[in-house]
Amino acid sequence: MWIGLREGDRLAGLAPMFLWGGEERCASLAGSGVTDYLDFLIEPRREAAGAAMILDWLVRHGDRWDICDFQELREGSPLLEAVPANLEKRIETCAVCPVVRLPGSWDEFRAGLPQRFGHNLHRARNRVRNAAGVVETAGPENL
Repeated sequence: MWIGLREGDRLAGLAPMFLWGGEERCASLAGSGVTDYLDFLIEPRREAAGAAMILDWLVRHGDRWDICDFQELREGSPLLEAVPANLEKRIETCAVCPVVRLPGSWDEFRAGLPQRFGHNLHRARNRVRNAAGVVETAGPENL
């Protein structure tokens, strides 16, 4: 089930979801269980209103589901704030979503890695480089 928000002829938001289950039917975000952060995809200036509209649609079509299980939402997600008062909201820590802050250059990144990891990365890059015909590096001439 995909719920779209339109502004005129333009798509302004999308809620990629799926329904599953037997006796207790569940509405979940597409990607649940196999990804990092999830959420509705809504233009930044329309996030709060868009999340509220999608949840309103779900409430009006509550005959299709028993539970909405929206996992892996980032802290501060507009979806968390848009849950109507007539629905029960329960927030639980589900999994850790690691984040790596990337430095300004490859050399800085590599310098910050543990020595063994850097060594393994160097070996893996050499194996890829020596795999004739398997990997091609894109550049201006062949992009």
